[in-house]
Amino acid sequence: MIKLIKDIFRKFSALDIASFILAVALLLCFADLPYGYYTIVRIFATIVMCLWATIFYSKGSKTLMMIAIGIAILFQPFFKIVLDKDSWLVVDVVVALAMLILPFVKDKIKAKEENDAN
Repeated sequence: MIKLIKDIFRKFSALDIASFILAVALLLCFADLPYGYYTIVRIFATIVMCLWATIFYSKGSKTLMMIAIGIAILFQPFFKIVLDKDSWLVVDVVVALAMLILPFVKDKIKAKEENDAN
């Protein structure tokens, strides 16, 4: 069991693991949980999306960087954007899917944009 955990930490970065945790947390938003849980998820999502934005910026992907910033703004807990419960659930599912996919495709982002430039 410990070997499996070490292998996971070798293969994935801390941001990748945070993305997986965020995906689970977003999918748990389907449950009827205390309001504080949603605030914690919003803070965590904002932090993770800001980190993804810096990754995209360093790889030269301005489009993905702007999308990540947009999602961070949507989730930020200071000036809340009000959506009804159903709209938030759709946003949660879409962002959760992105968080599950991004760790596997992040290394291909730069190569694709370099190929588009040539």
